Amino acid sequence: MTNLTSEDLEERVNSIAFRHFGIAIGFWTIFIGSFGNMLTILTYVANKKLRTSFNAFLLNLAVIDFYTSTCMIPFNVAGYIQMEWPFGNDSFTARLQAFNYFCCGYTSVVFLVAITANRFIGAIFPGKYKIWFCKERMIWILIVCNICAPAFLLPFLVGTHSTCHAPLYGLTGYNTKQFLCTFICLPPNTGWDPYMQFTRVLFQFVPLIGMILMYAVIFTFVHKRRNKLTNKMGTMNNATIKGKEGRSIVGKPALNKTKSQRSIQAKRRSKEDSRMLVISVVICVAFMITFLPSVIVNLLPNRREIDVRWHMAASNMSWFNSSLNPIIYVVLNRRFRREYWRIIQIAIGRVREKFVHDSSSTIPTPSSIPRNSSAGNVSESLRVANKI
Repeated sequence: MTNLTSEDLEERVNSIAFRHFGIAIGFWTIFIGSFGNMLTILTYVANKKLRTSFNAFLLNLAVIDFYTSTCMIPFNVAGYIQMEWPFGNDSFTARLQAFNYFCCGYTSVVFLVAITANRFIGAIFPGKYKIWFCKERMIWILIVCNICAPAFLLPFLVGTHSTCHAPLYGLTGYNTKQFLCTFICLPPNTGWDPYMQFTRVLFQFVPLIGMILMYAVIFTFVHKRRNKLTNKMGTMNNATIKGKEGRSIVGKPALNKTKSQRSIQAKRRSKEDSRMLVISVVICVAFMITFLPSVIVNLLPNRREIDVRWHMAASNMSWFNSSLNPIIYVVLNRRFRREYWRIIQIAIGRVREKFVHDSSSTIPTPSSIPRNSSAGNVSESLRVANKI
């Protein structure tokens, strides 16, 4: 601390005070994110009706958020509380934590883009939806989505530079100013800093623009299709009324019934598509709100001169995202909401049953007490006395 300048000392004091904000968000994410995403995973596994291609993307997103909430955020919170990395600031585990931190965030972005593309194809090319998202292709799509970000970020895990901090000379590690495992050494006049900016643009800025454009096209197309469907149903109703008045369609009740059934099915399909579209839009908007500060702060030209508290706040907001999706499912999806409640009721029932069983096993029941037990004890005492 004696080697710190007055500005460095003030910056450290501010970051020490501000870290309590991150600790609060971290504990929220650990409990709500772990519990909520676990319920999402169990819901997908337990209910066969929810095993659709769209929900498969939601499942993988829940797995990433569950891993983040249970295996990553606790160590981040520990680093905030202790103001040092629990396993040593120079440990390789700090580099591994930074690698996992960015992998989880960027992989979530990839799945959000996949969800948006899923809704885009379902809305614009409904006839090709089952072809694009059949079981065989879904396996490959999910594999690519999961390995894309780690493949681009792997150089930061294994890369070193002689000007970086000894003994590991790593590009990532525990940042003592932000109390977080992140980039700590990107030497100028090398390719590492441009490559870091490239990965941020590729996994943060480009997906943001792509999702906005795709949803703009989807909403425009859906609005036109809905108007067309409304006009078509109005024309059919007018034709039915005229037919009844002029009796020009007598003898064709089956045809009218078929058209009516088709219109009802189309309306139900449109309603279900709209529900999934709303869920995907809300998920992406929530992600943008929580990750946009990080994008802005880290892509600014003078990012190294920005107050460290802005960097910490941007990171803390990205933690918060891991707990939002289960809340969105509960609010917007009736099936998920019912399945969540059913799983919670089953868990409560089993705990209550186990508690009652354990309690009943420790308390003797009348049937377990032998009859004439007092008389048996008296006779046993007399037998012992005679022997003496």
